[in-house]
Amino acid sequence: MERSLEARFLFGAGALILFFLLVLLAGDLLVAGSAARDMLNTRIKGTAEISAQNVPFFIETGQNLAVQVAKRPEVLSASGDALNKALETSSSLCHISTRCWFMIDQKNLVGSYSSVSGAQTTLFREEQAGLDLANSGVLSQVYTIPSAAQDQSGPARVSFIIAVVDKATSQTGRILIARTDLANNPFSLPLITGLKSMSDLAGNGILLDEKGRNPV
Repeated sequence: MERSLEARFLFGAGALILFFLLVLLAGDLLVAGSAARDMLNTRIKGTAEISAQNVPFFIETGQNLAVQVAKRPEVLSASGDALNKALETSSSLCHISTRCWFMIDQKNLVGSYSSVSGAQTTLFREEQAGLDLANSGVLSQVYTIPSAAQDQSGPARVSFIIAVVDKATSQTGRILIARTDLANNPFSLPLITGLKSMSDLAGNGILLDEKGRNPV
């Protein structure tokens, strides 16, 4: 460079060009990173919104199906084995959406049916509280209950509680409890599919109930 003006020019110009190339590369990386983050945020937000929109549909459908069964005369008037058979027959109305039925008279279990062998027949704390509300006149309730698996590793479940009013006394006569799990329910399939789609982004989708528990 001391002996050649051309070498000095080339070295100076080359350094300047290299500097601008590095600046341009850094700018591209920043823009690309920002665009990628925006796309990721949009994908996550969209998945959360779609999954959240499926929750009211699932709850409303479950309540409507349980109400249809609760209105059937043979379910309300039968007892003993006849009542269990009536509940089994009524389960065909809900296909595989409801896997366990309980009929309660006041607080006494008078009949049950489950499509799952060895299903637990005792009521959970949430359901016990729901019985008190049903006897007080609350016609429809929804609760999240733990998994049927002993180690709680299986899918959590949802319990629909429907109070049946005796027209003669205008008081709650019988109470129908319908349990279902989200993993095997066709009406919750869009919700589950949306949450599982986060695995494509090396992430996880989680649904929480009002107590911060994970039903899925």
